[in-house]
Amino acid sequence: MSNDETTAEDNKCKNNLIGMKKNEVVLCRRNSQIVIHYPIGEDLLKEECRWKFLEWYPRCYLPCSINSYYTHPRSCQRKMQSSKVANSSYNAVTISSDDSVMDSIMLDDLPEHIHIQIMQYIHPTERFINVSLVSKYWYKVVNRGIFWREICIHLSWSQTVSKSLQIFLRKLDESCIKLFQAQMHVEKMCINTFEENPFPDKLFISLFPPEMKRMKVLDIGFHPMLSQSLVEFFSKCFPNLQELNVEGTKAFGSHVYSTLLSKGFPNLRKILISNCSLLSAEDYRQFCRISRPIEVLSVDGTTSLGNFSAMYLEKSPFALTLTRLYLDGEDMDDFGFQALTACKNLNLLSISFCENLTDASLDFVKTFPNLGHLHLRKGRKFTFDGLMKLFKLCNNETVMFPVMLRFLDLSECPAVDDRVVDQLTSRISRGPVVDGSILRCKFTLLR
Repeated sequence: MSNDETTAEDNKCKNNLIGMKKNEVVLCRRNSQIVIHYPIGEDLLKEECRWKFLEWYPRCYLPCSINSYYTHPRSCQRKMQSSKVANSSYNAVTISSDDSVMDSIMLDDLPEHIHIQIMQYIHPTERFINVSLVSKYWYKVVNRGIFWREICIHLSWSQTVSKSLQIFLRKLDESCIKLFQAQMHVEKMCINTFEENPFPDKLFISLFPPEMKRMKVLDIGFHPMLSQSLVEFFSKCFPNLQELNVEGTKAFGSHVYSTLLSKGFPNLRKILISNCSLLSAEDYRQFCRISRPIEVLSVDGTTSLGNFSAMYLEKSPFALTLTRLYLDGEDMDDFGFQALTACKNLNLLSISFCENLTDASLDFVKTFPNLGHLHLRKGRKFTFDGLMKLFKLCNNETVMFPVMLRFLDLSECPAVDDRVVDQLTSRISRGPVVDGSILRCKFTLLR
């Protein structure tokens, strides 16, 4: 049946509802309607017919939370006539003819797209575990692809779980394949495993379809076995990926990160490669040479890069598109920090363990005009004079730093004392900082 025919049939049923008696319930078939009374008899429930609600599951009332809010249909009483309501002490409004018409329209008379909108307000777990059990119709609605744009996959050695996941991701029964295919709807995917033994690559890859073009976000953080074949599969299966998280992954092979960072994903905008111990400076250099619209980059926790984490960004094709940057400051000095000035559009700069940075780096901080978040932790070589200068208007400056700053983290910086805090608060109160009341600061006063 086409959509136009279905709509016409729905409108016909709605028109026939007007004028029905108040103690009657209407269930529509495809080309006819029948009138029945509550309670629904067992013989009627056993009938093999296609109701508009596609056969309510018998006795599925209290077990389903969506039904537990209502009384059992056998004790359900229809609304009282308006004449009886008029005698009630709560009668303040006379029911109009429009109210009578609306009272005749039941939940199952609403079109499917309205049901879908209602379902979007229900928590996914509640929707899948409870609502889907109400009826075959609700089961079909809940499993529409629109509700499966974000999924979290827990890998398991269980054959049942693996088979179920494979069917879900690759294809469904022919009767509903047009309504739902995971590869046609899933946009965000998180993959994790709690198994101690590595999950075989061939089994892992067999779970997925050859290509999922709508996938935009992939989170495989702390995956215990990131292999060469696996990253090659990711680049082919998710060609339009925009966000990638491989934080804390364990690579098996010397070229895993090189393949991951230098091949595929031309539309990548956000990438988290923090705490990857086997990420080499050469892998990072190749990544920084490729033209991608990178906006967010995190290599915090990767201590092997040192100055290279900043220096390779200086001439990177995405230096000007970067807006958020998270680096590990271990073994980074002022020379490396100076290279970051090429990233002129940063609005967040976070560097942990700034133990080798001096006041010279604080001077470079003032060259970022759009900086809204500044995190410089463990700056043990920052001095009182350097910090005071950071928040002071110099003779050659027309705008005081930090004109756009909203969050400042100078925790574990010994030079931060009451005088520095007073200077900062005094700077905020005099302007031209935009609404200094929303500036959040984090200090660790070491005495």
